[in-house]
Amino acid sequence: MEETTHLAEREGITTVKQVPWRKTLSLVLVFTILTLTLMVMDRQHLLAPIKDGLTTVVQPISGAFSGIPGSLDSNTPLEDQLATAVAERDRLDAENSDLKAQLAESKVLEQLDQAKSAHPDREYVSAEVISRDPTGQQKFLIIDKGSDDGLRVGMAVVDPNYFVGQVAEVSEHSAKVMLIIDSSMKVGARLEDTQAEGTVVGTWQGGQQPMIMEHIDKTKPPKEGEKIVTSDMTRQVPPGIIIGVVWGDPVVNAQNDQIEVKVRPVVNFDSLTQVFVVTNYGN
Repeated sequence: MEETTHLAEREGITTVKQVPWRKTLSLVLVFTILTLTLMVMDRQHLLAPIKDGLTTVVQPISGAFSGIPGSLDSNTPLEDQLATAVAERDRLDAENSDLKAQLAESKVLEQLDQAKSAHPDREYVSAEVISRDPTGQQKFLIIDKGSDDGLRVGMAVVDPNYFVGQVAEVSEHSAKVMLIIDSSMKVGARLEDTQAEGTVVGTWQGGQQPMIMEHIDKTKPPKEGEKIVTSDMTRQVPPGIIIGVVWGDPVVNAQNDQIEVKVRPVVNFDSLTQVFVVTNYGN
């Protein structure tokens, strides 16, 4: 055995001295007894003084660490400045949005005053747009005014100098407005310069153009850019409201030998947030 040990030392081999199994067993037994003793003492609250003493020692140390910059419970001055700057930016953004909304509302009210001055015989009810067709298959608006506000089916809806559509359905506190570009809509129309009469129909679902004016006398061909206004041929729709302008060259309909022309809208129907219903006119 001694010779083997010397050989291991010469070869640089490290040997591990084995611990006798009786000594290992004794250590395990002592640890088990100590653990059980501490558990019994804890249940009988005999360790409370020791716990209180440890708490007294640890709390000042924890408090000292909490005051160190970058700790979890505090912000650095730079972080506080950043938070203040972000809050100020959000406040300014909110103020800017409010100012834009007020400016837009002021502009609409100014246009309404101009419309009332030009047509003092018309009465209007202002309405907010609260929803649109959720399927995207039709072009209509839901507004927050209804029969309790004097609205009836067929009344003209404007923006406020341009024709938007007509009231299609009415409940007590809301109404459905079908836009003139929808394929279910049509309204009597007149070319402002040539005074030729016709009908504007919605063709939005067709995908090529939002509206066309049809049944125009071919002896009175329209001009590019000429305004198209409502005529007095549609019940509850005042005459003279701008619908759109002539767009492109007229086309002769082979079936009735009359002219048709594309109509370019003057209203962005997708951005409407407020409209006006003409509740009375001509009185």
